[in-house]
Amino acid sequence: MDYKLLLAAGIIVIVAATLVQSQNAGEPRKALVQEEFDAYLNGSAATISFYNIADAFGAPVPDGTVVNFTASGGAVTANATVVGARATAVMESNDTGTLTLSMTFKGFVVNSTMITFVGAAVDNASSSNNSATAGVETAVTAFNITAAGETVPDGLIVRFASDYGAITPVVRSSAGNATATLSYNGTGNVTVTTSVNGTVIASAKILFKAAEPATAVLNAPATIEAGTNATITAVAFDEFGNTVENNTRISFNATLGEITPINFTSGNTATTIFNSTRAGQTTIAVAFDNKPIGSAVVAVTPSTPVNGAIEFAPQPQKAGEKVNVTLKNTVDAWGNAAGDGSAITFAASNGTVTPLNYTANGSTTAELFATSTTGVNVTAFFNSNAIATANATLQPLEPYAATLEFTPLPQTAGSNVTVTARAFDKYG
Repeated sequence: MDYKLLLAAGIIVIVAATLVQSQNAGEPRKALVQEEFDAYLNGSAATISFYNIADAFGAPVPDGTVVNFTASGGAVTANATVVGARATAVMESNDTGTLTLSMTFKGFVVNSTMITFVGAAVDNASSSNNSATAGVETAVTAFNITAAGETVPDGLIVRFASDYGAITPVVRSSAGNATATLSYNGTGNVTVTTSVNGTVIASAKILFKAAEPATAVLNAPATIEAGTNATITAVAFDEFGNTVENNTRISFNATLGEITPINFTSGNTATTIFNSTRAGQTTIAVAFDNKPIGSAVVAVTPSTPVNGAIEFAPQPQKAGEKVNVTLKNTVDAWGNAAGDGSAITFAASNGTVTPLNYTANGSTTAELFATSTTGVNVTAFFNSNAIATANATLQPLEPYAATLEFTPLPQTAGSNVTVTARAFDKYG
């Protein structure tokens, strides 16, 4: 490979690029346009400035550079001298319409703009009141734009402004109409004004409504008692944090129990009723159009104990010894085991029994002490309501004392005497 040839070719390319750059430097290639008015009366002079005139490399062109102007109609200053990177053209037209004005340099079009001439001041337009959705772009049209009753020429600069949101600031008219795009992430009325040359020619109020629900905040009790109704509310919001509109369909679901499945928002809030006869933890879920938007966890606790069974230990039970009285399988009306800490009171038909105990895992144990061998009836109560009863038959303890009886009476020496011993435990 001939590296000398490649090196020579590289030098030629660099030299050629340098020559092109030096030739284009200082020649106008870029400019911005500043129009004094949106529209001009025909027969009047329109002054238009081209500023920030720069060469292809972004450097301001030298003062004294002469640029040319051309127009698609009317009359325009043939040329102007650049001063401070600015050149000004003066244009006139006796006819109404929109004309194209261009600034050129050596036949190269640096920039162009459209200038509109009207027969009278633009003084009127119509605009309809629309509704829109938060976060969704909506078209706002000023139509039938006229000047002294005549439809304005195409290309007229029409300016839009809104008190909220964002709107296309400048639009050129077409067939007497101008349409801007408005977007707003909030809700409520947005006032849009349309103006030409600083004069408001139309205004409209656009009512923005919330978008579809994206999230929901639930107000639900942390716990409810089995078999009772709980009112649960959901306030739904769109993705922008706006509360949703009234009559928005919201669906509810519960992993346990029953819930009103469908409701509609009222005052931006949907309300449902939840009930479960089964104790446990349930998740309340809220959805819109089958899309989850929120949830809450509710603990369903057992209701009031209403039933149970009493067992005695040890077996058999003996008078004068402590007997364990166990209340077990304590349940509410729905069959849920009694919650821990339920206060249970005991009463015995004779003897003594621990008066108050508390459940754990649905059971609790008291102590019974009785010295009589007659049956002892033990009853368990919750809130003064009997929930279980059982009878304990106590057996006597071992003999503690005895009485002797002799028969017949009187006894005679040499005759048989029957001796009867009657034994008793220590409690008689």
